Amino acid sequence: MKLLPPLSITLILFCSAGCLPSLLSKEEASDYFSEGFISPHCYQVLINRKPSQNTSSLIDSRESAYYQAKEEIQREAEKSLIDYTLKKTCGISEGVKDQDAIKNIDLVYLKEETKSYLRSGSIAEEYYQKDKSVVLVYRITKRNLQNRIASIKCKKIKSNVTGE
Repeated sequence: MKLLPPLSITLILFCSAGCLPSLLSKEEASDYFSEGFISPHCYQVLINRKPSQNTSSLIDSRESAYYQAKEEIQREAEKSLIDYTLKKTCGISEGVKDQDAIKNIDLVYLKEETKSYLRSGSIAEEYYQKDKSVVLVYRITKRNLQNRIASIKCKKIKSNVTGE
């Protein structure tokens, strides 16, 4: 009789994990080439890295590229999400590329606001290209993520110039 409770808990956990409705449609789930929001609940970043030049075999090349890409996931995802936020909520059409426009934006605040969403991400897929580079498909998935990102306020840095 003592086996039944742990077994039933395991079955409930297994079923609830598999029975939850997916946040992505079949088409969205198989989209490994788009960047940005692929659904209102999922933001996708593609990280592409080439292998080190000192690799000789195909396996070494792929492994080198994979580890380089994996090390850059958080930084690339953060950069992409901040760029999206600058474009959509701050109205800066060029995003991080427009250094003049973003010099008065509180980027530290934007990093803090987007940081919690980055923890909701995982590698959805990896694939290799002819040049032995790897593409890691990183997805940040959270219910209503697009609306949550849109609600981030664009704060300006307070100027220390007093006009004296």
